[in-house]
Amino acid sequence: MSGLGFNKMQHWEQTAPRKRLDVKTKSGTSRKKRALCSETNPFALPKRIRKRIRECAKKTDETKEEILYLWIHVSTAGIAQLEGAGTPESPLSLEDWLNVLDEAAAYGANWLVITIHAPFSQFPDIWEIARWAQETHGMRVGLHTDEKTFGREEVDAIKTLHPEKTHLFVRRDVMPSLKHLEAEGIRLAPSDPQPYGHKPDCQGPARMIFVDARGVLYTCGLVEGNKNFRLGTIHEGTFDKILHDPALPHTVPEKIHRVSKGCDGCPSLIANFMAFEAENPS
Repeated sequence: MSGLGFNKMQHWEQTAPRKRLDVKTKSGTSRKKRALCSETNPFALPKRIRKRIRECAKKTDETKEEILYLWIHVSTAGIAQLEGAGTPESPLSLEDWLNVLDEAAAYGANWLVITIHAPFSQFPDIWEIARWAQETHGMRVGLHTDEKTFGREEVDAIKTLHPEKTHLFVRRDVMPSLKHLEAEGIRLAPSDPQPYGHKPDCQGPARMIFVDARGVLYTCGLVEGNKNFRLGTIHEGTFDKILHDPALPHTVPEKIHRVSKGCDGCPSLIANFMAFEAENPS
């Protein structure tokens, strides 16, 4: 999970050939190949080729929906400001969050959005999380907040991050009052790029991992705090196990999959908006 994400063919090439390496001799001749060539059953080779094709197809299916976005909520209010959002688990420590980053990066994530519904100064660990994401895994980082003003200390902290890989996500109606930050090299983007009530222009949960302040994974940020979309916690299993468990809810029903305040900060929604803006400059 790092950099620009896994190229599907590169990922297959990195994993599939391992079985072949086990059967090579020191001279480089494959023992398996010699066995195939000496096979007495004339139908064995075609059968093995078909089996190999099926294996390749399965590997492609397993990697076709790579994860691109990690969305973490480090404050406790809930993305939609819902009363009682979250669960009784203890909040994650800095070390926990760095472990989450490592696993998400190994899974393909190259975008991190950190949601903080409080002044940044109340969560000093976010700077270490953001730096770890950028310097260790080459991720782009979005800092998402509902705050309307930022103190000098907070501005200076943002400026310690990689300027080309950092965005400040704020509500659209707040952006005009923060334009002065752009003069200091801080990139602004709307946390709410689509009108509420519309169908979200995003890839949905298939491309994203969402983790709340207590390490609980939900199908997406829109349904944070809704036990019907609770996937488990970071302590209960790996991302791979959780995201591939067919018994868990990996989609959001069409009737509730509409843009709302719970979508504010959604990395997929914002990334699509930013890509559109770049391709269609005003």
